[in-house]
Order: sequence, then C-alpha cells, then structure tokens
Amino acid sequence: MLVYSPGGGDSRTLGTTLAEDLASHGRVVVLVDHPGDASQVELPTGLRTTVLFGPPDPATFRTMVDTRIADLRLVLDRLGQPLLLFRTDGFDGTARIESSWAGLPGLRVLLPDSNHWAFTDYGTLVPRLQASGLVTATARNALVGTGDPAVTRAEVRRRVGTFFSRHLS
Repeated sequence: MLVYSPGGGDSRTLGTTLAEDLASHGRVVVLVDHPGDASQVELPTGLRTTVLFGPPDPATFRTMVDTRIADLRLVLDRLGQPLLLFRTDGFDGTARIESSWAGLPGLRVLLPDSNHWAFTDYGTLVPRLQASGLVTATARNALVGTGDPAVTRAEVRRRVGTFFSRHLS
C-alpha cells in the first residue's frame, strides 16, 4: 500500500494521474487530504474547509507542517512504510521545507526545472492550456516550472516507482 500526501494547500484529487499510474503497476494507493490545508475535507462531523488563503504566514505554515507530519506519522506508524519526500526547485520556501523535513526519516528528492504543482495533474494540464493559448508562459512556469512536462512526469513516475519497488515487496 502506498500513501500519497499532496503539496501544501492542494487536494489529494490533484494526484489522480500519479495514483493511477502506480495502481496500474499493481499497487494500492491511498490519497490523503489534510484538514484545514486541502480546500475541503469531509469529516464525520461535517465539511472542513481550508484555512489557507494566499501564502501562509510563518505561524500558519508551522501549524500546517506540524499537522501534516502528525497526520502522516499516524498513517505511516500504522502501515510501517518508508517515506519519499519530493520537492521542486521552483518553490520559494526551500529553507522552511528543509527544516520541517529535518526530523523525518526518508529519501529526499529534488525535481529540477519544476514548480509546486508539477507533481499533480496540473503538470500535464497546464502545458496543454499554454499550448492552446489559455495560459501564459509566466503562469505556466509559476505553476509547474519550465521543464518538459513529459520528461517531468516520466521522472516523477520513475523515481516513485523505483523507490517503492526497492522498499516494498
């Protein structure tokens, strides 16, 4: 079983194409939403909407990271899985990410020529929208980076597939 945790502020549904690819190789994939972080999460007590509007201030970012770590520790402790942490070189918060990851065991990977949403379905969608004239090059670069979307998608799938083939039977 694999656990997918989306980027900050993102919903798990943005990881559909990666989850489908992993499932096509016989893996069971669980996608996790983080309450208060994702746009909406349905809880037994009702719908919880995001507390994030724009870039988070340092206190909100710290709460967000601490909550995500607690969520994932709960899941990973129960499953006993290895952890793969991906980041992009286009995210303006590298020092904060590195410090928040410092206490977590796992493999850390940098995806070059990419930005925050390159791991999501936007990695495929946004370059198509740009090619159709619906998204500017500046917007595309801010969302998914400058890398070739086919190369980026293949690299993510290769890294994720290799990591889990090595660590899971």
